Amino acid sequence: NDSKYLQNFDGFINFSNALSTSTHTLNTMASIIGGEYYTANNINLMEGTLNDKINQAYANTFNAFSSNGFEIAANITYPAEAKFLYPLLDKKDNIIFNATKYEQYYLKQFSIAYNFKFAFGDLISIGLFKFSIYNLRSKIYKNDKWMFKSRSAVGVSNIADIYAFKNKISNKSNKPTFKFFHFNITHNPYTLDSKCNFSYKNYGNINDNIYRISTGHYNSQKCAFKWLNEAFSNMKKLGVYDNTEIFVTADHGAKWDSLPIKLNLHIPLLYKPFFSNGQIKEDNRLIMNYDIASIFCDNLKNVCPHKKENILKRLNDYREVIVFGVLSWQINKQLPNAFLLENFYKFKYGNIYDANNWEAMQY
Repeated sequence: NDSKYLQNFDGFINFSNALSTSTHTLNTMASIIGGEYYTANNINLMEGTLNDKINQAYANTFNAFSSNGFEIAANITYPAEAKFLYPLLDKKDNIIFNATKYEQYYLKQFSIAYNFKFAFGDLISIGLFKFSIYNLRSKIYKNDKWMFKSRSAVGVSNIADIYAFKNKISNKSNKPTFKFFHFNITHNPYTLDSKCNFSYKNYGNINDNIYRISTGHYNSQKCAFKWLNEAFSNMKKLGVYDNTEIFVTADHGAKWDSLPIKLNLHIPLLYKPFFSNGQIKEDNRLIMNYDIASIFCDNLKNVCPHKKENILKRLNDYREVIVFGVLSWQINKQLPNAFLLENFYKFKYGNIYDANNWEAMQY
């Protein structure tokens, strides 16, 4: 909500009426990378396990770009898993599942945190992590938790991912490159102070109360935009910013009760086309998270599987979509081959905050 953190997003379009297919990363990421064919309700109609279908959505897009001569660079998190995705990929060298590869960025954040008091278990875990080889580090610090933990979560990996991305942006490949990064920096646990330094206790901001968000969320959001701005500046110095198509989105958007239907289906969606510049532009047409794949696959000669025509070439002022919730964000609490879905609504064109534009549905 503070525009100064977006001032360097040159040429971006803000789709103010953007909606997510459903709540939770679990059943939205497959549709973001794979398109409308992989929305959760469509996945439920397919044969195979949930893990197979989710990871196939990723593989289809990565392989399509590879077959068109692109290099692939990706930082992948839940719900995809290496053991399911890697066998499906034509190329997997630069598809990374673990930020421990970026040793120096983890240790930078940890060294900042040494200024604070640690419990004994944390100190043992940090010491083991610091002096361990890469293969062991993912066992000592896993899913935001230390091996010998005194707290339920630490929140370092979310920071390390985007911090490393900001510092490691490069264009060393002599081929066009498709890059896909999934960051969780704006998801709890929150551990950034107002200066974007790692902190166990000084991560709250007065704006958390103003915007009715979780304590620490505002600083994380501010730092995410700050570091993205710095990454874009690096891209401009390298001369690749103009010739790069960029999407910035989130798994959840506004607080769950901001929409009339009390589901957090409104997502921030910012898009920079090739060769665009100037201030952020507003576009209030309705766009969905699953439309993104139709845009970034548009210029491929050998198209992405199940691809639809670029939404921006067929999007008019009137559109109806179906949205829904999911009973849990955890894959092990779904059926082996299907999501457990609930709260289906039809949204009819107009203001997403107007209750008259939402209609409850039976599914």
